[in-house]
Amino acid sequence: MFRTALKATFLLFVFFTHDALLARDMSGKFGVGYQQSLGGVSGISARYWIGDFALIGTVGLDLVKLASGDTAVGLGFGVGGNYAFSVSENANLCVGVIADMGYRNKYANRRTQQECTFKCPQGVSDPTQCTLVCQETEASTEKSVFQVNVEVPLVVEYFFTDSFSFHLAAGIVVTIVPEKGHALDSEIVRNGATGIGASGSSGGKEVGVHIGSGGVLGTAGFTYYF
Repeated sequence: MFRTALKATFLLFVFFTHDALLARDMSGKFGVGYQQSLGGVSGISARYWIGDFALIGTVGLDLVKLASGDTAVGLGFGVGGNYAFSVSENANLCVGVIADMGYRNKYANRRTQQECTFKCPQGVSDPTQCTLVCQETEASTEKSVFQVNVEVPLVVEYFFTDSFSFHLAAGIVVTIVPEKGHALDSEIVRNGATGIGASGSSGGKEVGVHIGSGGVLGTAGFTYYF
């Protein structure tokens, strides 16, 4: 009886610790790569693992010389961390908190506006016979803008080798668009989880909470570990 109980205890121990025994040890590893955050920051990323916790930083920069001779500047920066709560030999399932920050100078901070005019046949003055034609144009707001979004991503990181991983994410994003316009922009931020996003096109402050935001291409990234 005692031997049977001891064997059962051993089997239970092996069952519950099997994944942990085969889990990839990431503690102390540093990696660089590419990251697309849910909150609108894309760029070069770096991450450092401390046990099951990864510190993550991402930076992206845009410089565009306009036809006017002015330079449009856009800067994105994300900082936060992921916690691997489920680990295995080839993959980690993580949850994290990331603060996404964006800046655009007055030449980069442009807002879409709609302009409408009536087009009438030549010699016709009756407005009922005219056609309303509208087109969207971009106009500078002449104001720089700073924006902060907060995201809680659920991340799957798959390891092809000890040195290379691929990751995807979905989760919760809180977008806060100032009255001056938006400095963080992505398909995820614009469309949210169901097609309703906070884009700042209204010209006023907007706040959105998107649950389930994500995308196979919209959040894909990779990391090379040294």
